[in-house]
Amino acid sequence: SLMRRDTEVAEFNEWIDSTCSPAAVGKKFKSLLLRSYSEFAERLASKQVLLSSNPPTSGAYAIVSGYHTPIVDWDTPWTLFAPDGLKIVDPTMLNSLAWMMHLNIEGGGQPAPTVLVVPAKYENGRDVPVMNADNSI
Repeated sequence: SLMRRDTEVAEFNEWIDSTCSPAAVGKKFKSLLLRSYSEFAERLASKQVLLSSNPPTSGAYAIVSGYHTPIVDWDTPWTLFAPDGLKIVDPTMLNSLAWMMHLNIEGGGQPAPTVLVVPAKYENGRDVPVMNADNSI
């Protein structure tokens, strides 16, 4: 049993030395930095293409609902938190607006917004109030 423990400790130490050595960590960080630079360059180029024309009309948001929002595992710039059964009647317009806000088109150098309140309507056409009876959101 003591011999087995010594073997496990030796194997663990060897793994630590090979995985966490300065050379191994440096190699992994170099790879990560090169990948992040490549991602940044691709996104910057894509943003320039987007800014040279009209904003896209899809892919700007993911819709979530429920009492607790799930952990983000999607790759959209916006998350639309909405009640179950929400029906987007003009997704093209909502996507264009969301992309314009995300890309800060017509922002005049101001920071891009982080929250948008999208007006909603009931099926009968009446506006859904932004505030509830207690004057809270």
